[in-house]
Amino acid sequence: MPNLGNRVKNKVIKAAGSSFWIKKIITSSDILNATGTALTSAATGDVALVGYKFMSDTDGIVGPTNFQIIVSGETYGPNVVLANAVSGLISNAALDNESDNNLSTTELVVIEAGDSLQYQGDDAVGTGSGKLVIWLKFERITDNADIKAV
Repeated sequence: MPNLGNRVKNKVIKAAGSSFWIKKIITSSDILNATGTALTSAATGDVALVGYKFMSDTDGIVGPTNFQIIVSGETYGPNVVLANAVSGLISNAALDNESDNNLSTTELVVIEAGDSLQYQGDDAVGTGSGKLVIWLKFERITDNADIKAV
């Protein structure tokens, strides 16, 4: 049995208000047209999407007009939570919510328990072998809430 200090630490780490990052690397040819591909598991509690970073390799993303991250199972709020013109994700692009306004997003998006995130192209499939690294920052609204990259 873990000692009291470890048990308290574990409770604080996943307490409401704590934040965490997830990372996912996708290949351009894996982007489907208006059909979401799983980006995360279902949230185990309510979490807020509060930050993001996108970085592409030298090939970047090719194909659709816009790259989108959507909520699967969303009942309230926006369905598309992040969107960016693919032209902004080519050849070593680096975007984040603190220094770039290129991504259209809502200030605070809540992913409710049972919902998950997916990615898609808005009007065409992705092509080529370019890579996009996606980091998403979440803040827990409910204790022990979690969401993981898949």
